[in-house]
Amino acid sequence: MAKEKSNFKKFISGATWGGITGVIVGLLFAPKKGEETRKDVKESLDKVKAEADKHSDKIEGAKQTICTKANELKEKAQETIQKIKDKKKETLEEEVDEISDQVEEIKAQSGVEE
Repeated sequence: MAKEKSNFKKFISGATWGGITGVIVGLLFAPKKGEETRKDVKESLDKVKAEADKHSDKIEGAKQTICTKANELKEKAQETIQKIKDKKKETLEEEVDEISDQVEEIKAQSGVEE
């Protein structure tokens, strides 16, 4: 989870700096009147923010899906482990009963009593 947050922060930071760099380069190579430039800067920043928000929603959705699937797999694994434990216990009890029966049979055949 921490790595996902770190990657997300890196993405947002990169998108923001990329947008800012694009705005600055645009200003340097296409000078306009101050009012037009401010309008263009605001529009560019709004586009960058919208793009970042769009990716943020996608990442959050993917994160939720991954977490849900991971929890489902964890529960399924725990259920499977418990079934295996129960089956092993049952098998072991059956084997102990069988050995006990064999011991009793041997005792009876040899005439040994407790």
